[in-house]
Order: sequence, then structure tokens, then C-alpha cells
Amino acid sequence: KEERVIDQADLVNLDDILCRVIDQFEGQITQGNLHLMVEIACDLPPVRAKPDQLKSVWTNLISNAIKYTPPGGSVQVSLHCGNKQLVGQVHDSGIGISAEAQKRLFTEFFRADNAKAFTRQGTGLGLAIVKQIIEKAGGQIWVESEIGQGAKFTFVLPVAEEEKPNSARDESLK
Repeated sequence: KEERVIDQADLVNLDDILCRVIDQFEGQITQGNLHLMVEIACDLPPVRAKPDQLKSVWTNLISNAIKYTPPGGSVQVSLHCGNKQLVGQVHDSGIGISAEAQKRLFTEFFRADNAKAFTRQGTGLGLAIVKQIIEKAGGQIWVESEIGQGAKFTFVLPVAEEEKPNSARDESLK
């Protein structure tokens, strides 16, 4: 009998996914008169996750940064490696998030009052999904923000372990 591992993650280059996602937002960046800065370190190691889920992480974080940053503002996106983990950040100069709202920010259907006042768009699901994806991949996410001072979302994901040939896992798949 052949056993299949369901819900298996792949080795993924997070920088490739980030570049593709950023390309999708060029029109919104221009239309919103926003300044975009992107900094991606070279030769980043892969992580183990589902590519479509990591695309969702970047898409949600960058979309929110654009949505809640007034015209003329800035969005900074970075990805680098440190301490055997990839560190992704999306930092905007937008409306910011109160300390009280930050406590509930990653829960389903929550939207901060100032976010609702700024735009009607949004379901309150994006950040809950992002947190779930990051944690499922063995990482963590957090936010630093003050009202009127923008927001900086940071997430870390463990670098994928190099697989050894003929490991016990490989043998069990035969």
C-alpha cells in the first residue's frame, strides 16, 4: 500500500512569492500616490509551507498597508534572514492601531474602530487567517503601532531543515 501524506508543506522561496505579490499591487500603489520601498536580502534559504498560503500572508499584509495609508504615505516591505528564521515585515505610515485594538487584532471578524471609520472595506478575517498560516508553519507574527503613527507587522518563519537522503521518513513513503 502507498501512504500519502495529506496537507504536506513544500520547500518554498518566500522572496519569489513576495516579488509576485508586490507586482500585483503596483496599480494600487500608483493610484494611492504611495511610496513603496522593498528590501529583500539575497540568497535566502527556503521555508517549509504551502506556497498559496504564504502568498495569502503577503497579500493580506500589503493590502492592509495600502488600504490604511492615506495618499502620499509610504509602505515598506522587507525580508531577511536572521537566527535560522526568515523575518518578513510590512511597515506603513498609515492610520495606526490603538493598544486596545492590538489585543484583538488577530481574532476573526475584528476591525479596529479607526479602520472602520477610514474605509468600509474589510471583513476582519485577513489577519486571523495570516496568524493561523504563520503559526501552522512554525512561526510567529506581531504588530507594533500607535494611532496616527502607522503600523509595523513582523513575522518570523523557521528556515527549512535540509533533508537527509535515505532518511526514515523517505523509507516510510516507499
